[in-house]
Amino acid sequence: MMASAAGRIDVMMCVDDRYALPLAVTLASLEQSTADDGEVVVHVFHSGLSSDEMTRVAAPLKKLELRWYRIDAASVDGAHYPPWISPATLFRLHLGELLPAGIGRVLYLDADVVVRRPLDDAFAAPLDDGALLAAVRDGGCPWAARNRFPCWQELGMEPDTPYFNAGLLVIDVERWKSERVGERCLEILRTTQPYFADQDALNAVVAGRWHELLRRWNLQTVDVRGGEAWALWPEETSAAVADPAVVHYTESDKPWQPLTGHPLKDYWIEAVRYTDWSDWTPPPGRSGSPLVNRVLSAARRLRAQRDARLSRQEW
Repeated sequence: MMASAAGRIDVMMCVDDRYALPLAVTLASLEQSTADDGEVVVHVFHSGLSSDEMTRVAAPLKKLELRWYRIDAASVDGAHYPPWISPATLFRLHLGELLPAGIGRVLYLDADVVVRRPLDDAFAAPLDDGALLAAVRDGGCPWAARNRFPCWQELGMEPDTPYFNAGLLVIDVERWKSERVGERCLEILRTTQPYFADQDALNAVVAGRWHELLRRWNLQTVDVRGGEAWALWPEETSAAVADPAVVHYTESDKPWQPLTGHPLKDYWIEAVRYTDWSDWTPPPGRSGSPLVNRVLSAARRLRAQRDARLSRQEW
């Protein structure tokens, strides 16, 4: 079953009250990339967006239908996640319980992405031979055994298991529910402490049963900055950087932060114009001093390089 209606795309996102603006930007970019006759329903799981924020997010959108689901953060109590990950990310593990009946397939998106091309081809990815989902290989951890992280042995994974990034997932909802994928992931997160939280748990549960999408559907920061994808898949990575379908601002350097140095920040800043925050401008550094700003900028670059090393497991 492809979706609840022919030609319709169901999208799911999960955010907390700190992500109203990034959510608005992702949705605005999705609207801009959707054909005039396209039908896209977006299911937003959230843990505290105000009614004013929801109104502002929805106001400019004409092509997308938004459906809001307020989730109690207690639903993921006891599940491990590191401090840089919002517990709202784990709400997607409840999709089998929360999505309305009749949705056979859903496309999950992180809220730190910009959509630049229609999602139809990704949404229609073949999920044959019992595949539970489709995703893009992680640029920093292409396999489970990538030095220290993820903890493949603790998770019972073979070392050469292909490992995906969970920022974009095309999910077979019926198989997800019948095989209790969300519940099994939560069990892992409540009994172990994997470094990449639910991404690790999903890779452990879904191991060997996912379809690999082209990198253009989830172009990660490590790819843009010259990670090992250029050695593993040079032509595919080059094409993805030249014309990404979905830009994923992984790692700590987000385009809405002060002194961001992300090479593709302009895609995000351009998308802000189509939101109710159209007068938004990049926040200044914490000091007007050019010297201090240079120091802060250098510190951000060093942090981004550190994150890239961690992501590539270079210790």
